[in-house]
Amino acid sequence: MANKKPKYKKITSELKEKLRVSYVQGDIDPQGFRRLSTIEDLSDENELSKNTLYKLAQRENWKYQQEKFQ
Repeated sequence: MANKKPKYKKITSELKEKLRVSYVQGDIDPQGFRRLSTIEDLSDENELSKNTLYKLAQRENWKYQQEKFQ
């Protein structure tokens, strides 16, 4: 059997909080506008599984937090 490296990174508590803030509050772009990240964007940028990120967001109610923030 070949020794395969994992394709995705593990989610640490610091990374989880960074992802949550980026999804809920968004980031400020150079023009000063707030840009909200999607789950797909976050998974691609951080080399994480989309499915795992969707489950995390659902479990921690990120969508509700995002709506409340806005």
